[in-house]
Amino acid sequence: MNKQTIRVRVNAGFADGPGTYTVTALVRSRSNPVVTALAYAWVTLVDEAVYADFDPFSQQAAAGTVVPWALVVTNYGNVASTFYITGAGELGGLMQFGAPSVTLGPGSEIQIPVTLTIPPWALPGWHDIQAWVWSASEPAVGVLAVAGLEITSTAGMTASLSPPSIVVSDALPVDFALVISNTGEVSLDVTLSITSEAEVSLSTPALLVPSRFGALALVSASAPRPGVYPITVTATSSAGTLTATATLIRMGRAFIPLARK
Repeated sequence: MNKQTIRVRVNAGFADGPGTYTVTALVRSRSNPVVTALAYAWVTLVDEAVYADFDPFSQQAAAGTVVPWALVVTNYGNVASTFYITGAGELGGLMQFGAPSVTLGPGSEIQIPVTLTIPPWALPGWHDIQAWVWSASEPAVGVLAVAGLEITSTAGMTASLSPPSIVVSDALPVDFALVISNTGEVSLDVTLSITSEAEVSLSTPALLVPSRFGALALVSASAPRPGVYPITVTATSSAGTLTATATLIRMGRAFIPLARK
């Protein structure tokens, strides 16, 4: 036994007014006209109809920002109707509408202001923005408005030297830890440079830091003579340029002269 599905479109213009109508389809065998079958369906027509869409259709924004939209609601029905509005889909709970409902006459439309607060944890890429609009008196009469939001990848980093200071009594080298943290959504190629009047060196001139990870480099420093030596490391990447500072202190010897008798 074989079967085939055929889509049937019904033009509502056949009806005299709202109500439930029976649609009948007669199927007859071409080779044997005696073989026939009847299929029935029921179509309910109402006076209410609604259409809604976002303006603009798509936008681009970063996580943690607020994005404005306009929701255009149009009454395509034959009578005045009240329509409820709510957010839907992945980010629907984060949407704020200028009005929870609207009442429109036949053929009228209105723009409802909409704001969406993108959470800081939102993943970069394309996301559907959805709003459901439906009739207060005929809940089956409704429409889903859909727009597109591209959440862009953000770049960010922090840099610090630890410990903030070291005190020594000789010229032997000591190590500071340089910690680079990638706080953004893209990997960072970080180049490093160091300045100080102390004798300093970096364990590496560059670091590759994946998104939401950290990386470590060592700063070796020695003080050639007693004094206070500020150390500054500059980290540069697509997220910008940052500096991390620490201090190396070398203590000197104190001589107390003895009084002569």
